[in-house]
Amino acid sequence: MPAGSSRVAKITFTPQGPKSEEEVITLKIDDGLPVDIKCTGIVYEAKVLLKEKGVEFESVPVGIKAKEQQFHIKNTIRVSAVFHVNCDSEELTIVPSKGRIMAD
Repeated sequence: MPAGSSRVAKITFTPQGPKSEEEVITLKIDDGLPVDIKCTGIVYEAKVLLKEKGVEFESVPVGIKAKEQQFHIKNTIRVSAVFHVNCDSEELTIVPSKGRIMAD
């Protein structure tokens, strides 16, 4: 780079979980002293609530039509929450099984 000029560099933060992350990266300069750059990021833990305590299907005859019910997932914090539903039952299908709930 010519003397007195500048350049923009991008740094990408990819958090692995809800916590504070801090790293120091070193900018190495040919024929000069290295410069440390402190990078800090905070990831807030997402919190959601299920409005229902359970889902009741009542009487469902075998081999007849399937019965559908709903449950509500509410984001309780001011940042987006991502959810995944794991279901090992072959008799239940949950749609959507994953998604993002935006903050209120």
